[in-house]
Amino acid sequence: MLSTKIRSTIIALSAAGAVLASSTVASAAMAVRSGGVGARAAVPPPTVMYLDPGKVGGAGQPGYDNEKCEQMANYLNDATNKLQSDSAKGDLTAVQMDTLFIENWASQISDHCVVID
Repeated sequence: MLSTKIRSTIIALSAAGAVLASSTVASAAMAVRSGGVGARAAVPPPTVMYLDPGKVGGAGQPGYDNEKCEQMANYLNDATNKLQSDSAKGDLTAVQMDTLFIENWASQISDHCVVID
């Protein structure tokens, strides 16, 4: 069963990825030096939710027990923290990579684990 939180995370990340992939945002986010002052890249803040590892468990699939599913939830949360940090720094390349990692972990969890809302 795919939880609402996982669906929301995937939808938010897909939207953020589409925004970040647009050439308008990429060109607007380029650092410009004027008079010795550097402008920071403008990256929209990520809108993702954290997944409580205590509410994730194995769904009976071989290799995906409670411990494995909780570990994947922790990886998802770590990637979300990194996404927020990279977004605050204006690092578009890192934000795109972080988004891919989050989408991967969210997909793995939704395919192999149970998430209790």
